[in-house]
Amino acid sequence: MIEEAEELIKQGKFPEEVSHNVYEEKGEPLVTTNLEGQAFGQCSESISEMLRKDDVSSIGIYGMGGVGKTTMAMNIHNELLQESIFSGQIYWVTVSQDSSIQKLQNGIAENVGLDFSCVRDEYKSGDSTWQ
Repeated sequence: MIEEAEELIKQGKFPEEVSHNVYEEKGEPLVTTNLEGQAFGQCSESISEMLRKDDVSSIGIYGMGGVGKTTMAMNIHNELLQESIFSGQIYWVTVSQDSSIQKLQNGIAENVGLDFSCVRDEYKSGDSTWQ
């Protein structure tokens, strides 16, 4: 009986971690230009304030092409990385018009140090992302 218990304990040990602690990872600042102008400042501050609220889970930045949406988002990303309330857990993932769930999951996974290259099923990789 003791040998059987010892064997079960041995089988339950994993050579590597079973989960991945994303809180050990840190987002990286992005290279961008500084925003200038009152409109950019107001929009940037408004978006930053929304992101600090506990009840806001996502926001959208939209407008005509070339007006500075990406530049604004990159500046906000860099600004929030410096704030202690986010602990550096801010990641940049590009989602283009021809994107897919799998591309999005791979982008998120790459930012937090996971490798989904061998996973073909978006539902299985999505399950791993949330564990």
